[in-house]
Amino acid sequence: KEIARRLERMAGDLNPSSLEIGPVKTDGDIAAVLIRKFHGFNSQKLAVFPVALVKRGVDWLAAPVPASFENSGVGYDSSLRQRLRDLETWMLREQATDLAQLRAETGQRMRRKIEEKIQADALRKLESRHAVERFVSACERRDEAEMLGLMGGLDANPPEDWNVRLNAVESAFDRNSRSVARPWRLLAAQEVLRVPLFHDEEEDSAYSVIACLDPKGFPDEGALPQVEIVRLNLSKSQAGLWRVDPPSAF
Repeated sequence: KEIARRLERMAGDLNPSSLEIGPVKTDGDIAAVLIRKFHGFNSQKLAVFPVALVKRGVDWLAAPVPASFENSGVGYDSSLRQRLRDLETWMLREQATDLAQLRAETGQRMRRKIEEKIQADALRKLESRHAVERFVSACERRDEAEMLGLMGGLDANPPEDWNVRLNAVESAFDRNSRSVARPWRLLAAQEVLRVPLFHDEEEDSAYSVIACLDPKGFPDEGALPQVEIVRLNLSKSQAGLWRVDPPSAF
């Protein structure tokens, strides 16, 4: 029962995430593998799970306890015990090393994902008005990579509150939910009417005002639909890239 509870917790930790195989070490009919968990672009949500494996016939089966051959029924002779200990030690050591390396590479990985959607050179050529239009379009498509690229993700030195921006986008656009949390919903929901009202630009700053009408209104408050105003500020980085700075409510 305790093992089942542990596996249930692990399943919760892994979902929803993308997984990939990391380093593998094989010793005859026993082996160890590291499973890497990625969740968006947040380095704090990276994880590495060590899994012990035992070969039964032609099949490799996972041991029930992470990072251990406990309860796997592999036998107890002294030579085997040493091999098991060596693999368990390798798993724990490599888990820490691999996680540190993944976190160091997170910035590069994120930039590659963003550049699949928008290039720094293209963003540098955009007028501030068009940067706003692309940002709203990315929100409508729930394209987190492009949104983050337009919020400073392509800068060599991201904004000081980058982790706040990253968490805000990931929380609002939860992959498990069909709906988008407010106030992001005003820029993302297909049924919301959005009308640009005003745009002004100076040398290194700009802002856009957008009127939004959400047909759902405010269900929690029992209020009827009404026009809501969203103001998006923009600033230009030292690299000459326009950056959307959503209001603090976002």
